[in-house]
Formats: sequence, structure tokens, C-alpha cells
Amino acid sequence: MLPATSPWLFLLDGRNLSCAQDRKTEKTERMLNSNLTNDSLIRQGFHLSVKRKNVIRSLARFTFRSALLHTLTYFIVGSLSFWFITHSYDETTSGMRDIHGQFVAHWFLPGQIVRGILFGLVLFPLRDALLGMKHWGGFIVANILFTIGSIIGINGVIETWIYTTSFNSVLFLVHLPEVLIQSLLYGYLLLAWERRVIAQAH
Repeated sequence: MLPATSPWLFLLDGRNLSCAQDRKTEKTERMLNSNLTNDSLIRQGFHLSVKRKNVIRSLARFTFRSALLHTLTYFIVGSLSFWFITHSYDETTSGMRDIHGQFVAHWFLPGQIVRGILFGLVLFPLRDALLGMKHWGGFIVANILFTIGSIIGINGVIETWIYTTSFNSVLFLVHLPEVLIQSLLYGYLLLAWERRVIAQAH
């Protein structure tokens, strides 16, 4: 055994104390790193949550604007088309439903609101790209409306279900200018409104 006054004993005690302090320091560092990691994860989760809410809010507002503009432009251009085109032919022989009937009157407004909402949902992911195209953006939107699909496109399921009993190529060609004008108005007005919203936000 080493004497109580041996210098080796003091040396061993010093080493043990140093090791204990090192272990305590390492433990403290691990705890701090763990807390920093948890705080970082919490902040990241918070930012993701806020970003998700902002995207949902932007989507809802964009879709609302889309539905409103589509319904308004459709009503205005459709009213002009009615006086210059629609009243000049027999609805029965052209394959159209009775435009003065209860069915068309009941589903006219809901049908266009649904179309406007669907347009908004489809165009929202392309919003930044369309805004970056400047004056070409509205033209691209109009082209998308022509090729967007058989459900909400020209003579799609919704339009056919509301207005016609069977597809009529003459009817399609007669109303093609009307659809083109309404699509261009909708596209340019939608992007103009979106630019105004972005400018006000900044």
C-alpha cells in the first residue's frame, strides 16, 4: 500500500478528479447539444406549420378569386353571346336544353362556381410561372382552359350535362369565339388581380 502522504496518492486523486470533471463536462455538452437539437426541431416544425398554413390560405384566396372571375366573365360574355347567337337557333334541334327551363336555371350558377374553383386548383401550382410570363401569362391560361380536360373544358362533362342533350359540332364551332373571349378575359384579369395582391402584400 502507498503511504497516506505519498505523492503518488495525490497524483491519483488529481487524475480521478480530472476524469470526473471531464465526464461532467461531456455530459453537460451532450445535454446542451440535445436541447439545441430539440429547439432546432421545434423551430423547424413551427416554420413548416406556418408555411403550410400560408400556402393553404393563399390557395383558398386564389381559388376564390378564380371562381369569382370565371363566373363574372362567363356571365358577361355569355349574356352578349345569348343576344347575338343563342336566340337565333332552335334549342331542341341544336341539342341544347331549354335555356329558360328550370334545370338550367337551377344549375347555371353552381356549375360555373365549381368550374372556377377547379380552374383555381389547377392553376395555383403554376401561378408563379404564369406571373413570370408577364403579358403571355393570360394567353397561356386561356390555352390551358381549352386543354384542361373533358370535365371542365370546352363541352366538358359539366357544360354538356347542364346545357346539352348530345354533342353538336355546329354548336361547338358557333360558340368557340365566345369561349375564347371569355377564357382570355378570365386569364388576364386573374393574373392582373394576383399581381395587385402581391404588390399590396409587399
